[in-house]
Amino acid sequence: MKSLERVKLLSVIVVMMGMFAGAAHAGTTGTEWNGAVTFFTNGLTGGYGRMVALACIAWGVWGVFARSVINVLMPVIVALAVTLGPTVVNGIVTATI
Repeated sequence: MKSLERVKLLSVIVVMMGMFAGAAHAGTTGTEWNGAVTFFTNGLTGGYGRMVALACIAWGVWGVFARSVINVLMPVIVALAVTLGPTVVNGIVTATI
């Protein structure tokens, strides 16, 4: 009886591996989204990203005067996410094994 359960489990695993074999080609998509990706990447790494980073600095300075730790840390986190986010996401999406 145990060997039958092992065979069933193994067959389920093999079927699942076969179903997700196409996921290995995640970074090799077509050109459908290139325009949107370029727009947002240029926006976040260009002037818009700098404006958001400066707004976060102003928010952080206000947080210092309000004497709240979260008001100082949140702008730093948002500024890092805006400035470094596109590079990190691009590295993850186009990573090859």
